Amino acid sequence: KEAFEYGMEQHLADLKAIVDNGDEPSFENTVAVYDRAGAVLDKVSSVFSNMCSSLNTDELKEVQTEMVPILSRHSSSVYTLPGLFEKINKVYQTTLSDNGSSTLTHEQKRLVERFYIDFSRQGANFSKEEKEEYANIKAKL
Repeated sequence: KEAFEYGMEQHLADLKAIVDNGDEPSFENTVAVYDRAGAVLDKVSSVFSNMCSSLNTDELKEVQTEMVPILSRHSSSVYTLPGLFEKINKVYQTTLSDNGSSTLTHEQKRLVERFYIDFSRQGANFSKEEKEEYANIKAKL
């Protein structure tokens, strides 16, 4: 449990660094950094998932049951972190309007598009009240 908590803290710190960056949003300082964010949480999740799959003890089941709503709320907080979607949206809009003049590869353009779609589907465009309601629903599921 402590490893998950630490991983979530580090993930949010990574994301806040993106939001706090005063430079004009770009692929390099927004999308690429977002793609690498949360490395500690990813490692913890992978190890824990493998342990649950192979050991499946009652103790691990308890931690898993306890962590599901917490991780769900973390996911919601990532997609609704003030300022983050605005930066991703800026890169997305710039990529859409570049008329072929972009130096981004097709893969990089696709990554920008995927992140924009992911944020949109996770409620980044919702009002504050709708974001809270959506987070509550996800945590219950």
